[in-house]
Amino acid sequence: MFKGGRSNIKRNFWRNTDGNFGVMASLTLLGLISGIGLSVDTQRFFQHGEKAQSVADAAGLSAAIFVGGNNDQAPTIASNGVFLEGQSYSATELGFDLSFGENISFEVDYDDVNREVTVTTTSSMTPLILQLVGKNTIGTTKTSSVRYADPADANAASVLFVLDNSGSMWFDDRAQDTTTGVAPSIAVRRIDSLKQNVNRLNQQFRNIGGDTQTAGQRFLRTGLLTYNSGTLTQRILVGFNKFGQSIFRDIVVVPEEGAAGAVKTEIPMNWRTIAPGTANQLSSVGTQATNVHGMFPYGGTNSAPAMARALQIMTTGTNNEKRVHELEGNMNASRFVVFMSDGQNDDTGTNTWVADPFSEFWRRLETVRRCFNIGFGRWCFNVQEWVFWDFDIEGREPTGSGWEEGRFVTAEDAATRANCDALKSDGVTVYTIGFALEAGTYDTNDWHDTIGTTVPGGGNQPNQVSAITEADKLTRAVSLMQNCATDPSTFLLADNAAQLDIAFQQIGQAILADIVRLTN
Repeated sequence: MFKGGRSNIKRNFWRNTDGNFGVMASLTLLGLISGIGLSVDTQRFFQHGEKAQSVADAAGLSAAIFVGGNNDQAPTIASNGVFLEGQSYSATELGFDLSFGENISFEVDYDDVNREVTVTTTSSMTPLILQLVGKNTIGTTKTSSVRYADPADANAASVLFVLDNSGSMWFDDRAQDTTTGVAPSIAVRRIDSLKQNVNRLNQQFRNIGGDTQTAGQRFLRTGLLTYNSGTLTQRILVGFNKFGQSIFRDIVVVPEEGAAGAVKTEIPMNWRTIAPGTANQLSSVGTQATNVHGMFPYGGTNSAPAMARALQIMTTGTNNEKRVHELEGNMNASRFVVFMSDGQNDDTGTNTWVADPFSEFWRRLETVRRCFNIGFGRWCFNVQEWVFWDFDIEGREPTGSGWEEGRFVTAEDAATRANCDALKSDGVTVYTIGFALEAGTYDTNDWHDTIGTTVPGGGNQPNQVSAITEADKLTRAVSLMQNCATDPSTFLLADNAAQLDIAFQQIGQAILADIVRLTN
């Protein structure tokens, strides 16, 4: 009886299909989740490997530059940015951000015989799905070898920084919490982050002899332009007593806000690096900065005059950088412009159509018949009108001939882009950085909710000022920087200060690699 009962139970179990769908659905869902998870793990590991290689390249370049500028002697005393042989260092010491569960360390080996440095990274990350099968970490190893950088062997180059010093650069790099209205504790002021990165890159230039160049071996020139939407004008203030006699005469420099815009500061190109100045130093409003720390955020944004000046410096001016290097015997010197902005240009209301291969917005001229009732008659005419096609609305690209892809831009954006195009056509490499272009409301931690304080350039209670509030402004800013860049690899977006560090590292590596001629 027991055996028969057990057989019936078995038969009934196999015949009952009521729960099959649930089992199948669970298995299907599990498979789907696993597939998505593995895909995410694969993508994260790929990005992790790229970051590990970037760390190896950056460490190798930094070490090679140090040795080349130290009479080919490997360092014996550790200091910031100087790496001893056989010791392990974290990628964070190079300014790289590591995500949760991610570790990247590196060691440096100096080869005095072959005059090169080799860096090996050891890295690991915590996967999402592979943990379910007992794989708690996955890792990789990357290497990079770089020749010692001898200044005498350097390729000649000019580097011009064109930097946004508008009032929004006083804001933090991260938006306020939408619930509390308070900026995150890790937020930093944008202008401070910019100063740090410009100083860091110029320090690397100094490490390869940028400030000790001699006649016959000069190879590096640097300069800096900052911009907002106002000029800096000298005024003479004269006071009179009741008898009409002059009692004082003073010359002051004051900002003139206006749509015309101007270059705010110019540190002329020369055979040296840009000096750092005193830490935390700020020039007062209306004072020309003479070093990195002297930069001061003020007013609106108009990059067109600054880029026009950059074109003169690099290409069209009487003593342009190409000509200067040719007089030194450097016929193939590289020229770089590092153009950074934290928002869209001011809009004075004049829009111009420009070609834009990224816009997904088209137009073409079509002949349209228009008819009008005039008096007791009807008159018809054939007229040409612009017809527009928007991918976001239509869901596909237009068919047929005659379409041109582009967008309407402000006069300021159009002028900036024209100057960028002229720079690129003459062989200048243009790097662009869009910094903190996320939508949100910004303030700075040091004067959050402080009554009576003002944003440089105007505005009260800065926590109420929105840096970017409309999606079209973000689109405009990204489009401008994207089209100004030489190619997609020289267009960089940095949502916050940590990403700005990485952007400047990538630009610095590329420029220094061109100067010191890497072997790897």
